[in-house]
Amino acid sequence: MFCQNKCIPGASMADKVRVDPEAIALEQARREAEESQRMEEEQQRAEEEARKRLEELRAFAEAEEERRRQQEAEEARRKQEEEEEKEAQRKQEAERRERERLEQEQRLKRKAALDEFYQRYGFDGVNQPRKGGACQVLKSTVTYPLHRAAELGNEQLVEYLLQEGAQMNQMNSSKLTAAQVAKNKDKGGSHAEVLRLLGQAVKAPSGGA
Repeated sequence: MFCQNKCIPGASMADKVRVDPEAIALEQARREAEESQRMEEEQQRAEEEARKRLEELRAFAEAEEERRRQQEAEEARRKQEEEEEKEAQRKQEAERRERERLEQEQRLKRKAALDEFYQRYGFDGVNQPRKGGACQVLKSTVTYPLHRAAELGNEQLVEYLLQEGAQMNQMNSSKLTAAQVAKNKDKGGSHAEVLRLLGQAVKAPSGGA
């Protein structure tokens, strides 16, 4: 509002005060512009907050998905390890049973062969001596299953007797070990395998009579 005339005593208020519509319109436009800008800024802030919230939710969802995948992978790995361990245990058990079966077969085979050998040559056990015939001039001769098997050059019987605990350094009545008996009988390598099996006994004997 602008006062167009000087204030004259006695003049009416209508003459003293005049309204400028253009100024009022400009002020109103300025206020509307400020309000519009404020609302736009508030909308931008709201949109920015919504965008950040959406990004946070997306990041959280991705993290949860990654955690779920890791858990599934870990569970699959654990199950695979359990299956592999069970399979290894089953394989070990099968191998153990097969070994036991083969060992049992070998024991039975060894027992049958030694029983036949003992019966044929008059022995009572793996380290039991057998006395030979005697006359008035010669003393009785004493030999053992290992000596007899070595003399025969039968490496299978020698191996069986050793497995049953035959004493390699045991000497017969001639003060010979089984290895020495085999060596005396060896002709052109005929007793080579027996001597190999009794190789430790080639050294100076230390057993009793």
